[in-house]
Amino acid sequence: MKVQLPIFFHTDNTSDLFNLDVEFKVKDCSIRQVTFYIINAIAPYFEDGKVYTTIHSNGDNFLCPLSIQEVEKIINENTNVYAN
Repeated sequence: MKVQLPIFFHTDNTSDLFNLDVEFKVKDCSIRQVTFYIINAIAPYFEDGKVYTTIHSNGDNFLCPLSIQEVEKIINENTNVYAN
């Protein structure tokens, strides 16, 4: 499987807040494309009334700005496996 998904990444500001254990919003992070070769699980993530998707891949977690339905569709289109 090879799937490209947008993923939130820390900016200098959000990284500083994270390191200080200060709350920050994911919307303040930057977004970059990441290519995944292994996705073990996906789950919904909620913040400020918005729904995002947590991507679990090979022991790491990534936060995607897309809904879980959008992520499932991209995964299915790129693996030719369709969920019922």
